[in-house]
Amino acid sequence: MSMAVNTIPGFYFTPTDEDLITFYLKPKAMRQSLPWDGILEKNLYGDNAMPWVILTENDWEIYRTTARAYEDSVSKDEMYVFTKMKKIPGLRFVRVAGSGYWDDNHVTKYIKNRQGEIIGIKKSFTFRVKGKKGQEKIDHMEKGRWIMHEYTLARVSLIQEVEDGDYAICRIIWDLSKCRKNVAESSEGQSRLDIDLNN
Repeated sequence: MSMAVNTIPGFYFTPTDEDLITFYLKPKAMRQSLPWDGILEKNLYGDNAMPWVILTENDWEIYRTTARAYEDSVSKDEMYVFTKMKKIPGLRFVRVAGSGYWDDNHVTKYIKNRQGEIIGIKKSFTFRVKGKKGQEKIDHMEKGRWIMHEYTLARVSLIQEVEDGDYAICRIIWDLSKCRKNVAESSEGQSRLDIDLNN
């Protein structure tokens, strides 16, 4: 079932990092109204939470009509979603998602407001398949490569009491441009599938 999202003709959703924290994530955590209802809420972590399962074609269509990037490259999509962070004892976050997990790329950026105060944290992750040698390349071939930028509240943003501090905004990038499939006939007359991830 698709969700009706209010858009204005000519509107492109291209928020800065500061915009995401100030106008979307913090109000969401404080249960306040948002300036646009196109950031959907999804459970990115848990059983059967692979990105190609939980993000539907209808979800992508919202952003294909509001993102300039899609006009230039049909091989790369992106969308923004709210999700609840999952913790285990010891306050460590868990990012397991069905048959895979979001692997930390160890790239962290502190987001500041115009006064130079830290208001949020941005981290980068890549989706990996668990435990099966070669399966990740197969999934990349079939499903594309998945990158996530995760935004969470920090420092000044947490001074005020928030109702739901476990919320994050995640920018999901679905990249098919690095995945090329070539089907050829082998010398035995059988189909051969060559995978090039252009690493």
